Amino acid sequence: TPSPGSMLGPSPARWRWMVWGSIWLVFLAGAFQQAFAATEVWERVVGILGLLVFCVTYALGPPLIVRLPHGDPRRWCFPLLLFALATTLLPITGQDGLTAYVFVAVGMILCWPPRVALLGILGLLVVAPILEVVAFHRRSPFGIDLTIATASLAAWGLISVLRRNRELAEAREELAHLAVSEERLRFARDLHDIVGHSLTAVSVKAELAGRLIGRDDERASEEIADVERLARDALREVRATVQGYRDVSLAGELASARSVLAAAGITAEIPTAVDGVSGSNRELFGWVVREGVTNVVRHSDATRVRIALTPSSVEVTDDGTSTLRRADGVESVNDLDHGTGLSGLRERLRAAGGTLTVGPVAGGGWRLRAEVPT
Repeated sequence: TPSPGSMLGPSPARWRWMVWGSIWLVFLAGAFQQAFAATEVWERVVGILGLLVFCVTYALGPPLIVRLPHGDPRRWCFPLLLFALATTLLPITGQDGLTAYVFVAVGMILCWPPRVALLGILGLLVVAPILEVVAFHRRSPFGIDLTIATASLAAWGLISVLRRNRELAEAREELAHLAVSEERLRFARDLHDIVGHSLTAVSVKAELAGRLIGRDDERASEEIADVERLARDALREVRATVQGYRDVSLAGELASARSVLAAAGITAEIPTAVDGVSGSNRELFGWVVREGVTNVVRHSDATRVRIALTPSSVEVTDDGTSTLRRADGVESVNDLDHGTGLSGLRERLRAAGGTLTVGPVAGGGWRLRAEVPT
């Protein structure tokens, strides 16, 4: 059985609703029989045609109505149209025609908000027995109320379950979309971190090699060889990232930082061992070192850099001025969202329960510090 929320979906869903809804119209057989038994020809024609219009409207209406906004007048008019048809035909269909109010109640449940539908059904439970007493002189008029109430409860429960299933399916689909978006953001962040650092190192070494050509050709050749190695490493890391197998090594990042800073003419104080850092933090600290050194080379006029490691923190400090950093919009930790690399780094630390502090230090210079719980 299709849910009300899917009736405007693929054609098979609409057909399933039409079949499912039309099956219950068999309970109008008594009304059709009364119309056939009418004494006047015009009464038979009007009764039969009117009941056919009622049945077609009930079978075809919901697939075209239920997906409309709740404020759309057509949602309100559909149950009222069914009620008007059923009531107009009562002089011809007789007491059996009151059964049509069951389908009016279902239309209310489908098209109206729950509270309004409940009020509408209560109204039917009042109108139907009054008509039985006034029009058909029944002494016990509440039989039709029992039919309407029972059918309404069954329809209400079924439609509620179908709506909940539909909402659950939509929620699962939304979660899937969010997971895909999150994975894309993670991939974009990793690719930025890798390519940005590698291209910065290649640019610095290529510039140094250009200055050395004609003055120290042997050193220039070494730098060109480093450029070639860095380009190959970057290509390998990009491929590994695409395949989802990229791994960052803290020791490797420290060695790379030593080489890049030396090529940029920056004096570096870098630890030679990483034994004091737990294995679970080494990859994260490797990202911090990579981003910190990249920002020093790109965005500062520093001449000295110090990298400090503890079991729960890593810190990259330089003696550069803040002018270039302000131009890039990362003057303080509150401006991190302006820098893609720093934003990605903060996301990594947040996932690990850590914090990131970045900004100028007293006496001049710049500091990037990451801390994680011990």
